[in-house]
Amino acid sequence: MKLMLIVFFILLFLVLIFLFPFKTRFMCHVNVFDMKGFYSIKIWRFNFICGKIYSNPDGKIKSENSIGVINKEYDKNFVKLLAINFAKRLDVHKVEIFFTGGFKENSYSSAVLCGSVSSMVQSLYSYLTQKYDYVRLYENIVPTFNENNLELTFDIVLSISIFKIFVSIIKSNIANNKFKERKNEG
Repeated sequence: MKLMLIVFFILLFLVLIFLFPFKTRFMCHVNVFDMKGFYSIKIWRFNFICGKIYSNPDGKIKSENSIGVINKEYDKNFVKLLAINFAKRLDVHKVEIFFTGGFKENSYSSAVLCGSVSSMVQSLYSYLTQKYDYVRLYENIVPTFNENNLELTFDIVLSISIFKIFVSIIKSNIANNKFKERKNEG
């Protein structure tokens, strides 16, 4: 009897891990004038992808990451389908946006820039509250009048379950195979 209870609770635990969503965090910081940025994707408390984006002297945008996942070659159509399927199944819980921007000699442009960014953030928040139930938004938009500065930092907390990830991968794979079959026929 004890063995059956242990097996039952182990199976129940595995099913719950499989079905209940876990939180994922996407963080990014971009400095437009210096042409560099940093990004991080965390799953639970583990860094999944972490790296930086910068512009080299030739003007090309380069990315360096700690794991090397992004540098590998992938089927672009499959990645596009997978991103669309993931986006359909994600739940947004929290959005934090910090913006610092302005121009040194032009306070009018600095104020208009910060007002425009605030308007875009509020429009995004309105859309997210219509689509998701319990979204929280934290924003901090600060104009700078004494230096040229355009910096954006955001932190988004998302949740998805392992079951939804598997469903997204399977649907994307099926759609990608159908696309390849149509491409080979034509």
